[in-house]
Amino acid sequence: MLRTTQLRVLTGSDIDDLRRLLDRDPLVNLFVRHRVDLTGLQERLMGGRVWGWFEDDELVSACHAGANVVPVQATPEAIDAFADQLLADGVRPASLVGLQSAVLPLWERVESAWGPARSVRPRQPFLVLDHDPAVEPDPRVHRVVLDEFDALYPACVAMFTEEVGIDPETGGASGYRARVAQLITQGWAFAIFE
Repeated sequence: MLRTTQLRVLTGSDIDDLRRLLDRDPLVNLFVRHRVDLTGLQERLMGGRVWGWFEDDELVSACHAGANVVPVQATPEAIDAFADQLLADGVRPASLVGLQSAVLPLWERVESAWGPARSVRPRQPFLVLDHDPAVEPDPRVHRVVLDEFDALYPACVAMFTEEVGIDPETGGASGYRARVAQLITQGWAFAIFE
């Protein structure tokens, strides 16, 4: 029997199938699930796209391709297809993230075109807290408000530069400034100001 395969950009009509795929490993796939739920797979909102790898018309793998490239449930055939598409589309992400079993083979396929990695982290665990914390919360920590943007922003630039190895303001600061403001307005920025 001949198996048919296909790689294509996923659209809103694929969301249910994609969510089922993401739910196979909900903790590992949390980033992509959040992006899908937040944007409904609308490229203008995602700042990228999600490709789907189909075998006999069934979605078996996916790949978020934006500022971060994140393979999901990636089979070896899907990894090859994702690498070809990344190179063909000229995608240049800040990072390649996910399970080592998918990320390292994908990196091997794109490294010659993208150049050496800034940092390879083959052992970076996914962490989850499934019980109350063992320490009391620090009362100085609070949710940042937009009035505190100017105080928070330099720390965000420094953290990103130290963690990722590139300055997020390269090529202009407007995109990263908008992202930090978005995190604040969504209530996802916490800080202690001294």
